[in-house]
Amino acid sequence: MDSSEEQAERVHFLPHQAVIRRDKDTTKLRIVFDASAKSTGLSLNDCGPKFDQKILDLLLRFRVHRVALTGDIEKVSMAKGDQDVLRFLWVDDINKEQPEPLTFRFTRVVFGVSSSPFLLNATIRHHLEKYSSKHPDLVAKLLKSFYVDDLVTGASDEDQAYALHQASKQLLKEGGFNLRKFCSNSALLQMRVDTEEVPTKPVGLSTEHTEEAEETYVSSTLGPGQKVHSGERKVLGIRWDITTDQFVMTLEDIASAAAELEPTKRAIVTDSMILWAFYRRSLFTSRSFFKIFVRQN
Repeated sequence: MDSSEEQAERVHFLPHQAVIRRDKDTTKLRIVFDASAKSTGLSLNDCGPKFDQKILDLLLRFRVHRVALTGDIEKVSMAKGDQDVLRFLWVDDINKEQPEPLTFRFTRVVFGVSSSPFLLNATIRHHLEKYSSKHPDLVAKLLKSFYVDDLVTGASDEDQAYALHQASKQLLKEGGFNLRKFCSNSALLQMRVDTEEVPTKPVGLSTEHTEEAEETYVSSTLGPGQKVHSGERKVLGIRWDITTDQFVMTLEDIASAAAELEPTKRAIVTDSMILWAFYRRSLFTSRSFFKIFVRQN
């Protein structure tokens, strides 16, 4: 974010409010921006296309691979000409008797805006398609493996998966995208990848603030209330045990969430998302398990 008092043709201010997060040990309060708010005319969420991609298709393709590989793209910067529609007001000093208002604007993609995932996905797709003649197989695979900024893919063995890691990271780097935070069900592949990945942490941020700063679209919208245990990762909002290579879903998450959260609209939405994740998993076991088992073996 940066401060801005510049004049622009298109200007929009995002209202925001505080949301209490009881699941956090330190950062109990989080600022949430409302792109659906309107005073007159259209809201920001009314402008631009909505994102519509089938999660089930990506997860089915992901389960076919014997060696799985996931990753995500670091937050993408907004074009300077679009940053003025993402302005918001703040104060210079909350402890002052009469604080002065300040104008800030987002410089990175804001996931609370409904058109953001579509635009981010379209930008990645546009970049990949420029290399379709030079790397047709790689581009075709990646186009089917991205859900907004999350990569969900794999290969038949460790060598092929490692080659995919190298090629995809380099291809996206040429467009200014940083593909990072790779994870695999193969310990051998994970070691090879980890030796080349250098974790970075923004200066001056706590671990919890760093997690929020590095959120992807998927982690902020799909199953944000679910707890992840040791040895597990999340794949498109579903818990994934990387040791057993199994999706994990228990009713504990739903019961604990219902017991701890206040009966607000936000709490109901959170529990509904957990139930939807459970339903998606049941689709795998009832309709798709046998086909995937045959393909993997």
